[in-house]
Amino acid sequence: MSEQVYRIEIALISNVSFIGNENGTVIDYNYGRRGSFVVSYSRNKWDKITFKNIIFEHYSTNGVDYPGIQIISVSSNANNIQTYLENCTFRDNQYRLLSFQLTSYEIISDKPQVVLNNCVFENNSQRLISISHKYDYALDEAKKYFKLKFINCKYINNKGLFCLKLPASVEFDNCYFSTIEKDSYDSNSVLFFTSLLSSGHLSIKNSIFEDIDVKSKLPIINGEGLTLE
Repeated sequence: MSEQVYRIEIALISNVSFIGNENGTVIDYNYGRRGSFVVSYSRNKWDKITFKNIIFEHYSTNGVDYPGIQIISVSSNANNIQTYLENCTFRDNQYRLLSFQLTSYEIISDKPQVVLNNCVFENNSQRLISISHKYDYALDEAKKYFKLKFINCKYINNKGLFCLKLPASVEFDNCYFSTIEKDSYDSNSVLFFTSLLSSGHLSIKNSIFEDIDVKSKLPIINGEGLTLE
């Protein structure tokens, strides 16, 4: 009998929280892809999905590429939703981790849509975070940047960290980065941060890059028209 692949589907209509114990509740995927979180949102209110004190480990598709599959995927018809992760750890995973896809270009809030606070990413072999828009033609009409904020996070021995496919403002505050390499995607010719559009904002404050022993000639940051702070 073949293994049934299931996922946890959440149609967000109010604030939702997944909270582990203080020492961290482990979700061990046992090198499979069963049990990923798929969040959809279409309300016109500011709602929030929270993951706290959870350890995600050993997520894998065993070398098979499944478009749209990650540990956590968020798809939203509106932009006034926040995904908040606190005290979470992603370790020893072998596939993409977090994905956010929009279908609207009217970003009406100044609040960040994604916040990671005190999270750890360690020994992950594929892209950590990807941001995209369902309709490429809408990107030129974006009214404001999609905002992501990372506070007190650690990134140790990961590959192909951040890939943005829509106008976004990304802020790292008091974060630590060590040992960064390229992921396996040929289209991602950058190590740490890539913006595929001619606009965007990247702010790195009070952060440390250490032991960045790059084994290729690829850049750490790539983005035409990207504003660095």
